[in-house]
Amino acid sequence: MEVVMSSSIVDFDIPMRIAIPLDNAGISRIKDLVVLTREDLLKINRLGEKAVCEIERILNEFDLSLGMEYPIPNKYKYI
Repeated sequence: MEVVMSSSIVDFDIPMRIAIPLDNAGISRIKDLVVLTREDLLKINRLGEKAVCEIERILNEFDLSLGMEYPIPNKYKYI
């Protein structure tokens, strides 16, 4: 699962017209994408309802969805 979550959004065949606005918003990995909600994505410049539906469809093919809880590893070992 970690390999999938660490994959680039481009590796998931997300069209460039969607990948570019996601990248501009700082979303480059699947783990960055799945924790967001539809509402979060709709706030991103140049992403509309159709793009969000396409993202959901692609994620669904890999048994993933928007709004998932994903543990973010602690970068600092002793904190």
